Amino acid sequence: MTILTTMTLIKTKLTNNNMTAKLYTSEIFMRKRYLMDKKTPEEIAKECGASVETIYVYLAKFGLRKSKR
Repeated sequence: MTILTTMTLIKTKLTNNNMTAKLYTSEIFMRKRYLMDKKTPEEIAKECGASVETIYVYLAKFGLRKSKR
């Protein structure tokens, strides 16, 4: 299964559960956007409708970026 297919399934599952699609809570999504697509936390936050601080929290949670705390 490709990453794109996996991301589509995650988005569909979240949307079908009547939840706001908080894609930044998915490690696969964050790995793709941050590491593979080279998006900045600011760009990811804008795309997801989240704060930059929230994106930094999830990047640190998934071990993709060290926490500055």
